[in-house]
Amino acid sequence: MAASLGQIGSVSYYAFYLMLSLELVLNYGLSADIPCAQNCTCNGDTVDCSNLDLTYIPQDLPAGTISINLSHNKLTAVDTDILSSFPNLREVRLDHNELTTIPSFGPASPKIAVLYL
Repeated sequence: MAASLGQIGSVSYYAFYLMLSLELVLNYGLSADIPCAQNCTCNGDTVDCSNLDLTYIPQDLPAGTISINLSHNKLTAVDTDILSSFPNLREVRLDHNELTTIPSFGPASPKIAVLYL
């Protein structure tokens, strides 16, 4: 009889962790991705905010962004304070906007390897 109670305890233990895992997956999804900026699409460290008629760069971009696509919007200027806050930023797409000057990226400039204007 003692052995059967031990087995029931083990089943309860595993059932608890199965239910906890299921709850976490349902509430938070399968990935640990940081939420993406509103209306943008994030795929790993790449953010796509193209074709959204943006007039400013979203401030709620994921901190680990390496590549950002801001093409085909209505940007007239680039807030370099926002982009310089991304230490891993390597690629910036700003083509097909309404830019009036070539943006300066401040401290992030040496790290940006690809820039589309």
